[in-house]
Amino acid sequence: MVSFPVVSQETLKDRVIREGDPWLGQSNSNMRWTGVTVGAGQGVGGGNTQPNIKAFWLESLTLSASEACYIQSLGPFLQYVSPNGTAPIGSTFVQSGSYTVPAGGTIVVPIQGLFDSQHQVPGFSLMQVFEQDPKMSIPSLSANVALNYNKNGGPSNQNTIVAGDKYSTLFNIINNSGSPTSGTVTVVDKVPSQCRVISSSGTGWTIGVVGDVLTATTSDVIANGATKPFTVVYENTKLVRAATSIFGYSVDVDIAADLPPIWWCGTSITAGSTPTSYIQHFTYKTRNWLRDVKGISTRVFNRGVGGASSIAQELLRATNNRYETLQKPRMAVYEEGINDSAQGVPTATTIANMQAYVAHVRRKSATCPIFIWAPLPTGNVGYEALNQALHLVYGPAVAALGDPKVYYVSTLRTAWNPVTQDATYTTDTIHPNDAGNQKIVDVFTAFMDTIDLGE
Repeated sequence: MVSFPVVSQETLKDRVIREGDPWLGQSNSNMRWTGVTVGAGQGVGGGNTQPNIKAFWLESLTLSASEACYIQSLGPFLQYVSPNGTAPIGSTFVQSGSYTVPAGGTIVVPIQGLFDSQHQVPGFSLMQVFEQDPKMSIPSLSANVALNYNKNGGPSNQNTIVAGDKYSTLFNIINNSGSPTSGTVTVVDKVPSQCRVISSSGTGWTIGVVGDVLTATTSDVIANGATKPFTVVYENTKLVRAATSIFGYSVDVDIAADLPPIWWCGTSITAGSTPTSYIQHFTYKTRNWLRDVKGISTRVFNRGVGGASSIAQELLRATNNRYETLQKPRMAVYEEGINDSAQGVPTATTIANMQAYVAHVRRKSATCPIFIWAPLPTGNVGYEALNQALHLVYGPAVAALGDPKVYYVSTLRTAWNPVTQDATYTTDTIHPNDAGNQKIVDVFTAFMDTIDLGE
């Protein structure tokens, strides 16, 4: 895994706050503790649901529980974990930190780490509930010789779930004293305060419960080297309510790279609502083409907003510092059209908002290439007609800016045939699937291949 240092004038955390979108994820579970079955405990949630083309800066996680318990995080470890967030430590599936949560209490665990989009924030599992765990008690033994014991099963071990919320614990009474027992062997154990005994069994054992005291006796001889087992079946009588919440920022995957950004502004198409992963999205495919074909290394700075018309984008741009980076852009891309068509935005307003965005970029860079995309094709007949009408005035409006480094990418208007190829390239007549994202890249890079991409 490669670690990229951030630029000297801002730490990674500063960049995350400046460019990221705050994100809060929550999950909760009500369960009866039935124990660890394969070492992974009982899931209580965690993780996050940010868009699949984004990474996640996890600032902190909060764990709470109604009962005193032991919760463990499972899953891919942090990609970056040092104080300034730049030292990679791997991303294999490992068992990470564990936390003891007091009854009715909450703990906050600071993380400040970056997870890329291929490694989800770890989930959390309930590993032990102290008041409900027979394994936690230490039985007393009375016999004419010194005996040992072990207790197998129960929630704190790999237990045997009998049915539903019931589980069994196996008591093994072991004689390694050198002599056989004689007379009565007595085992006394405490029943957990939030459990009750359902049944018990064991050859030669008499087992009873009075209050919270379990007593098992046998007069059978336990030979030296022999083990005499009995089994107790418990049921929890109280639910455990456990919850996790995470706070952080949804960020671009390569936010940590010390590279000049491409500013992307657009609708949910740019935001990446439909590709299967970030590596399928046209923003990252374009970045890779620039690097591999043109030798231009950049990072993605994505300001796409689902459902936003150019009016909403302009309002956000004018009031939100997250619409620019501290570094000047290497280039900028503006994708608007379909939402303006769908939401009845007047053409003059669409043009004015495009002009405002160009001016915004130019305040940061006087010479970087700016690409205004023609409205993409859509299988929605009504929207397609509106997109075509916008296209006929959009191109001339870009030309009227008189800026030789602002380009209208008219070829995207016919990237595919919306009548015969819509199902091939979109998921819903509007949003491109993986094939549609690749098609956009093919058309866009072919256009860029014909111009000077210098600043």
